[in-house]
Amino acid sequence: MNFKGDFMTGIRRAAVVAVFTLPALAGCTKPAENTAPPHAQEAAMSPSEASPQGSGGDSSDSAAAMAMAPAVTVVDAAGQPVELAQAWAQGPAVVVFYRGHWCGFCRKQFGELQARLPEIQSLGANLVAVSAAADDPAKMKEKSGASFPLYADPELAAIKAWHVLDADNEISKPATFVIDREGTIVYRYVGADKGDRPVLDEVVAALNELPRG
Repeated sequence: MNFKGDFMTGIRRAAVVAVFTLPALAGCTKPAENTAPPHAQEAAMSPSEASPQGSGGDSSDSAAAMAMAPAVTVVDAAGQPVELAQAWAQGPAVVVFYRGHWCGFCRKQFGELQARLPEIQSLGANLVAVSAAADDPAKMKEKSGASFPLYADPELAAIKAWHVLDADNEISKPATFVIDREGTIVYRYVGADKGDRPVLDEVVAALNELPRG
């Protein structure tokens, strides 16, 4: 018997089988799934796909489903209770929740809000802001020069009702809402991190879409 010839023939046959078998096996392999974190996947979407009520930010189901602005009580710089709904009792309102006077991102945002305040008011809207600490309104006014009303929510009741609680730090997440005169939330943006804020042109555009008078 020609053992050497038979052995070489067997090797050649095995090689042929491997050539045809490996591609077939590769075709049966499960494709790699998209393992990118949710925020990275959202970043690849268009703004309208990522967050229907304002580009970017957080769109948690509980907050996104909230159609009417919660009726809550906050306190002013003097510690007096104020119904937040007064802000939109006579017309639309922009309601901003912010982290605190010590937050550089918040002070920068307030500078931009103050610069656009005449434009916001020309659209018949009020602008108010809310943070957690009782002493924050006075300190933020001093540091930012804001001339619009600032309120505090030391019990976090309003912050929780609006679904903007930063539970790790027991303060508010940065968030911006536009409310119409009926109390309906027509624009919502909750920052994904401490530096995330909406483009103010989006906020003004939401106001422009509301009926006048």
